[in-house]
Amino acid sequence: MEIEEQYKSTFLELIKRWRRENVKINSGASDTDLVAFEQELGLTMPDDFRALYSAVNGMAELDSDNLLFHLWPIEEIQNNGLVARIDGGVEIAFGDFLIDSQRYLMEFNSLGRCVGIHVDFEQKKLANSFGEFFDIYLRYPDKLYM
Repeated sequence: MEIEEQYKSTFLELIKRWRRENVKINSGASDTDLVAFEQELGLTMPDDFRALYSAVNGMAELDSDNLLFHLWPIEEIQNNGLVARIDGGVEIAFGDFLIDSQRYLMEFNSLGRCVGIHVDFEQKKLANSFGEFFDIYLRYPDKLYM
């Protein structure tokens, strides 16, 4: 998994940061859970999403980090994350800022490929991939409206 290796250090840094901040993070999702999640959505999640969620299945309910960002566990995505079908594609919310003041969405095209990340109040692309989103999150959170 080339993408997984590309963002491995980003995800390790992310998890260390959350632990330093005493964020209550959930244990990683099993491969069985990830496959069931994908089947329910009818999508194959990107390798970088699977890599992070294999290590951390989001944050505990209503917990957030020092930036007030909350990464949703798979169950929360299933219950609240399917936003809209757009031109044959779909948007899936995976996290929020400031107790759901804004949501972060992964946009998938009609072929089921992730084509970018944006915030719910505008379509401007914030990152090209899930891994890139967290790379920006760690270094330039203001670019993500945090």
